[in-house]
Amino acid sequence: MPIFSWGRLAYGLAFTVALPVVLVIWQRALDGQFILPVYRSLPGGVTLAAAGALIWAAGIVQLIRRGEGLPMNAFPPARFVNSGLYALVGHPIYVGWVLACAGVSWAAGSATGLWLVTPVVALGCAALVFGLERPDVRRRFGDVAIHFKPWLSLPVDDEARPMPRERFAFWFTVLVPWLVAYEAVKALGMPFDAIDIRFEAEKAWPVWLWTVPIYASTYLVVTAAAFLVPTRAALRRLAVQGLVATAAITLVYLAVPIVAPFRPFDATGLLGTLLGLDQRLASPPVAAFPAFHAVWAAFVAEALATRTTAGQARSPAWGLVAWTWAAAVAVSCVTTGMHAVADVLAAAGAYLLLRRPLITWRRILDASERLANSWHAWRWGPVRVMGHGAYAGAAAVVGVAGMGVLAGPAALPGVLIMVGTALVGAGLWAQWVEGSSSLQRPFGYFGSVIGAVAGALLALWMGYPGALGLAAMAAMAPWIQAIGRLRCLAQGCCHGHVVDPRFGIRVWNAHSRVVALSHLSGQSIHATPVYSIVGNVIIGVLLWRLWQLHAPLGFIAGAYLLLAGLTRFVEEGYRGEPQTKQWLGLPMYQYLSLGSVLAGAVLMAMGGQAAPAMSTVADPVLVSAAAVSGLIYWFAMGVDFPDSRRRFARLSG
Repeated sequence: MPIFSWGRLAYGLAFTVALPVVLVIWQRALDGQFILPVYRSLPGGVTLAAAGALIWAAGIVQLIRRGEGLPMNAFPPARFVNSGLYALVGHPIYVGWVLACAGVSWAAGSATGLWLVTPVVALGCAALVFGLERPDVRRRFGDVAIHFKPWLSLPVDDEARPMPRERFAFWFTVLVPWLVAYEAVKALGMPFDAIDIRFEAEKAWPVWLWTVPIYASTYLVVTAAAFLVPTRAALRRLAVQGLVATAAITLVYLAVPIVAPFRPFDATGLLGTLLGLDQRLASPPVAAFPAFHAVWAAFVAEALATRTTAGQARSPAWGLVAWTWAAAVAVSCVTTGMHAVADVLAAAGAYLLLRRPLITWRRILDASERLANSWHAWRWGPVRVMGHGAYAGAAAVVGVAGMGVLAGPAALPGVLIMVGTALVGAGLWAQWVEGSSSLQRPFGYFGSVIGAVAGALLALWMGYPGALGLAAMAAMAPWIQAIGRLRCLAQGCCHGHVVDPRFGIRVWNAHSRVVALSHLSGQSIHATPVYSIVGNVIIGVLLWRLWQLHAPLGFIAGAYLLLAGLTRFVEEGYRGEPQTKQWLGLPMYQYLSLGSVLAGAVLMAMGGQAAPAMSTVADPVLVSAAAVSGLIYWFAMGVDFPDSRRRFARLSG
């Protein structure tokens, strides 16, 4: 096939011309909705943008020359490229594009471009990689792609001594992302609703300057840790711990407005000067709960205490020294006045929760497997009650209660209208898309979204605050989805395709759709409902925080659609339901996910009035409405008539 075609030209222009123009328009539409810190440096921004553009262009040229094709997902290259720039980083085109967006925003002094547009661009690139390119490349190129590891990646999991390039790679793959995330939270400044986490007594505690070197040693030891860790396995474990902790703790920093103001001290002398410099660099006193100083010290101590190196025993003294140092660092966080006691206690909890992320994930999958095989029902004559309907009912109770708290009593009638139309929309959509003789009452996510929007318009027409209700539903939708996905696990809907047993779950319950419709009994499949739960929890935390910050209602509703669309795009890349229609080689839901992203971007740009303060949950009318809604959703998704052949009569075979 020739390189040039009108389709390829249009595809290329869409990403090189249309997308940048749309992003600029979107950035300007978002301006003024938030008071964000402005950072402007023409030399710095131009340098960063130029570097990003150079990386982007070099990635394109090398892919064309060595891949014998164009850098287009719709027209992928014929050869797998693992040399040149691709031997350094797996996706240089996307890396360059994100750096260029950040550089242009920095040069122009665009707060919206830096804090909103650039992160969305980065998330969009990640969604394309994990939801489309990675699975596609592995299908097309097999073991060559599966086992390829660019320099900027995690080391292999074996007992060999890490090579120097693997040790240096740790800095760029783990420490740089952590530093960017940490400094970004600092740069956002002090939240208006900041909570001082210090106990009253500790505010008057003296600062022990002699402990400053212990506190400052963390910077040196963590930086040098990659060269002290004895095995690749230990280095990989430290890298995974650092990346997972960076993601989880940064989310806490963004969502929980806890601060720990520094205690005053005598700034004279060398140690006083050093502590003063540290305080200036660490100001404002945010990103403190939990204390990442103590978390990093514990991770590094555990890595240094590894007892073997390339098959040889390592002295126990390494562990004794390392853990003594980590304990001293934790204490110095308080004695230097840089952290509160609660920060250090939270750091201990974070370490215990995050020290074995892969083992924790496997345990989550094992629990999910048990739930996926828990399908059970009770029969009374023509009526069948399924146990997994309780999850749908619980999701509705939590959702309606949360929406009532957010929107207030005046908006409750409109909220209930949307709750009803969302259920109707979900049922009608799935009937149109997936209805069959064996599956007569399915429910579809995108139908519920369309139904909710229709309900908001109906509520507005009836005189209720439709925009307020829609934003409240958007803010609670991730929590509704997260609980509802437990039903998906038990019922077997939304399941994944076959995967390596190390990373999947197995289903053998004959009533599960995994077995009854997809015929994958006992095979290891992706736990896609679990992926969805994780994504929705993250989105839910962020949207709840946006409501606390009184963000515009349109922005909140749009942020949900945009973020949910991105996560859904990734999830769909791993789903394996046979009834899902394909459009041009992709699941139809990936196209709908892109539509959700675009609709969300438009709503975000519309803004609107600020989100109001939350009301109380103890309102008896709200409690009653939530309970009734829960019963309706429980019946719709947990009660059926298995002997009937009428439409909407049966949920499962």
